[in-house]
Amino acid sequence: MSNWNKLAEAASTKERSRVTEELFRDGLQDGLGKVEAAIAELRQILLVKGLAITDVYFAMVKENAFGKDEARIVPRVRMDARYGTPTFYWEKVIRHAFALTSQKPLRKTYGRGRSYEAYVRRKGSKQKEKMRVVLLSEHVPINKSTLSVSMSAFSKEPEWAQLSAQLIEPELAELRHQAKLLSNISRAVKQFARCLKSQQAAKDVL
Repeated sequence: MSNWNKLAEAASTKERSRVTEELFRDGLQDGLGKVEAAIAELRQILLVKGLAITDVYFAMVKENAFGKDEARIVPRVRMDARYGTPTFYWEKVIRHAFALTSQKPLRKTYGRGRSYEAYVRRKGSKQKEKMRVVLLSEHVPINKSTLSVSMSAFSKEPEWAQLSAQLIEPELAELRHQAKLLSNISRAVKQFARCLKSQQAAKDVL
């Protein structure tokens, strides 16, 4: 592996003259690989930071599930496997509970979603009963200019969720901005890689 810093010194004229085109090409490819690996690691760091920011909120969501202070809007911090990019958004969860003997056409009526069996307390009842719970969801809109979610989206949420969102959302907006900048860098790196590939293909033809 060449020491490019050493080769850049004024006194390294002879050493530079011995650097072949293949060494230049390998050096560039090696550098591209390091940049891509660094971008992937930075994205993973953003993902973990987002998870850490929202962990307490999710703990509160579980604590208040099926209660009067239950939150319907929850943060979603995930890695988009298609592009290897972290995403930070809010999701409104829509829950429907049906008795296990119900013959309602759940999928046809409510569309796609996931379901599970759970003990649920009906409104006005002190006892829980085993029911089929169907979960659906929809994304809370993100302002494309500011990359933030309006606090008005939480107006019908319990007080604890509104206060938490005021603290969490600015940090998620910052993570969205950082992730967008990394995507810009990633696109530039890919463009540089395509340029090198094109130039090398042209040289191989000669």
